Amino acid sequence: MTRFVGAASFNIVEGDPALRRRLLDWSLFHVEPGARALWAKLQRVHRQRNAWLRAGGAGKPIWDGPYATALDAVWHKRSAFLARVNREFREVTGALLPRGEVLLSLHWTGQSKDLHKTLAEQLPGDKERGYTFLSASRGDISFSTSSGPWTGSRGENKLVGLLLQLAFQNVISAETGAEQIALLDDPYAEVSSGHVNAVLWAWSRACEQLVVTSLEEHSPPTALAETSTLFHVKQGVLSTS
Repeated sequence: MTRFVGAASFNIVEGDPALRRRLLDWSLFHVEPGARALWAKLQRVHRQRNAWLRAGGAGKPIWDGPYATALDAVWHKRSAFLARVNREFREVTGALLPRGEVLLSLHWTGQSKDLHKTLAEQLPGDKERGYTFLSASRGDISFSTSSGPWTGSRGENKLVGLLLQLAFQNVISAETGAEQIALLDDPYAEVSSGHVNAVLWAWSRACEQLVVTSLEEHSPPTALAETSTLFHVKQGVLSTS
């Protein structure tokens, strides 16, 4: 398994909730193969219910039962998996983030609700809109500390994004035993090298192979110096030092 960790990892914290849901689902599919089939079933029933709504929603809402059941199952899988990731995330942030431990939580519009009843209540509005409001895209992952919601600088958010992906990586490795290769694209950008080196050391322990790119020259962490190879690319020519 190969994981690409982009230079704009701060977007996982600052960006659209869809990015965080995609990371969650992509990782979940690797740990629980049955989750992909469950997600496909939810999408199929979602399309069928929406087609019925666009046609006027006449007759009995026969898609409500299957849709509520599939939606509840998907969010149950997501919640249970994120709880496992949260334990790992708290550990890595507590050890490697200057501000200490950060926690994850998952929330969505159907949380702690009877989904069958909610769909029935929202049916008039769904008919008017022509689509189902209650869906798998109505939720998000939030970040917090012991003192309240997490708010960080661009550099701090990038570190949190790097460590969140590391937490997912560690959980996947532990639960599947799959060998991991990771490519970290310019982790030094907008973050001090001291903080990055500690994170790179943690990533190296989580992977069979770690590839790190940087626009500026940086020495590898001391603990990795003897086992690392430094490549330079200049005007399309590759060399080693």
